[in-house]
Amino acid sequence: GNWRPLCCALTGGWSQVEATVDAYLNPEQFDKLPNKPPSPFKASGQEVIMVSYSKGKVKSTPGFEVIKQLPSFLCLETGITVGSEVEFTIDLITCIGSVILMHPDAEVLKRDIEFIRYMETFNGVFHYESQLANLKRPTAESIVQDAVVQQKQAASGIASPSGRPPRSHRRVFSSDGPSLIRHMS
Repeated sequence: GNWRPLCCALTGGWSQVEATVDAYLNPEQFDKLPNKPPSPFKASGQEVIMVSYSKGKVKSTPGFEVIKQLPSFLCLETGITVGSEVEFTIDLITCIGSVILMHPDAEVLKRDIEFIRYMETFNGVFHYESQLANLKRPTAESIVQDAVVQQKQAASGIASPSGRPPRSHRRVFSSDGPSLIRHMS
């Protein structure tokens, strides 16, 4: 897989794949392998599973190009391309990709991981297609009428249409996901 070059860098030139092949096809080479990996490792590396704090139809992927320029970048694996629909990441299935990072200096690796996580938080990975929607503006009258209905329901013990108990505070505006500030455009 994509982790193999990282594994070879950490161990000084071999991974489970090479060891398995040598065990079957080249026993003499297999016998030369150490019984356990070196400690400490010969490099620093990590697979970063990327998450999405936003959703939409991808217009472009500028963040991928930025990630490829990081000093520790080794490999990017993603199924997201222009035109893909991205959802909020809730598990490994909905992740937006994985990045293999490796560098001899652990501090460089740490900075690159922090940078990727920062890009994720302000949606610096994708540009989405704009979505136009007509929003109904709440009026004072509709808010007051809803409040009166909720008070009557609370007094009579009737549940609200949503099935939840009546609230003393009504949320007038809401968003479809996390609030994001766009730092890149």
